Amino acid sequence: MSRLLAYLGPPVRLSDLLHDPLRSPLRGWQRVPTREAIGGFGIGWYVPEVTRQPALIRTVRAPWADANLRSLAEVSRSPCVVCHLREGDDLPNPGRHDTLLFAQAERLEADGALRRPVLESLSDEAFASVGHTHGGNLVFGLLLDLLWARPEPRAHMRLAGALNEVAWRLVATLQERAPGAGLRLNAVLADGDHLVACRFAWNETRLPATLLYRNDPFYTRARPPSRRARERSITTMIASEAEPGDDGWHEIPPGHLVLADRDVPPQHFEMRPRGLRPVRAPDPTGGGV
Repeated sequence: MSRLLAYLGPPVRLSDLLHDPLRSPLRGWQRVPTREAIGGFGIGWYVPEVTRQPALIRTVRAPWADANLRSLAEVSRSPCVVCHLREGDDLPNPGRHDTLLFAQAERLEADGALRRPVLESLSDEAFASVGHTHGGNLVFGLLLDLLWARPEPRAHMRLAGALNEVAWRLVATLQERAPGAGLRLNAVLADGDHLVACRFAWNETRLPATLLYRNDPFYTRARPPSRRARERSITTMIASEAEPGDDGWHEIPPGHLVLADRDVPPQHFEMRPRGLRPVRAPDPTGGGV
């Protein structure tokens, strides 16, 4: 199983997210059973004062074993970051197109049944953009076509609605091509200003892998108190797992989606075939995972 980590909030130093031995959500990832199990790591991040298009690095090394990445992370800050640690021959993530980053936690189990019909449905532009023709790239291609076609003027709802619609389009394709097959989709989508995360399952006898969120400050030692006060905004983090005892993390229920914005608290939705249904956020006083 591959793992996701995403951040949206005040600019954070990448090394605090990736390498801080006390606070990084990735610190538990080093317990992946064997070095051979790690297929690589990808990270995309935004530097809005330079460009709206995200930077992207994908490497075959784990983040704690890549000296070049560690050196870059020490001097880089970003308000929006998407990371993906993959195991074995899983998907190369994140994917990038224009201002978008997309990462999927694991290969679609029904990839074989979905590949041909999804490829045939993609526009030439989406096909050219995704680069590869399997797994998360197919999902990203579908997302691009839907986003280009959606008239929704609110950027955040446009992203959330497209991710929901992609999940249900995959379900419809499976029902036609592979009746009885199941679908699990844990994914994140970002545009630099918004972050969307879904935990979706269809016709599965087992729950999808965990996907967690938190929305409390993640201030770092890299910024003095005066700068922290100026940069106060909503902070949202998404992770596939958290360290035992890390308070503040909450599980995204199966079939739900979280939409994050730096200016308002995260919004929660149930994923339905006809669209997203707003639901109440979990009680933050009810304890974390």
